Amino acid sequence: AGQGLNLGLGDAECLTRNLKNAVESGMGIKGSTGLEYALQQYESERQREVLATMGGIQFLHAAFGTTFSPAVNIRSLGMNMINSIGPVRQKLASIATGVYHE
Repeated sequence: AGQGLNLGLGDAECLTRNLKNAVESGMGIKGSTGLEYALQQYESERQREVLATMGGIQFLHAAFGTTFSPAVNIRSLGMNMINSIGPVRQKLASIATGVYHE
């Protein structure tokens, strides 16, 4: 739910910014040209983050949804490694909370 909220807030900010840019550039949004341009910009900007988040969530669901012993052992090893490397742990936490920006 938290990731969905983060994505939704990012969508709203991106859409608002692109609509504002279309208006300020003189294209406007009443005609189809400015609106279409703003929506295309919005889609291309958000697509990468949305797909990455969805892929990450699916990976976590699969990784933590298995009881297959070798997978559980690998998962535990990976979690221990992430927990022991502070910068990696901090980067993942910032991405998960929506604070991370490239």
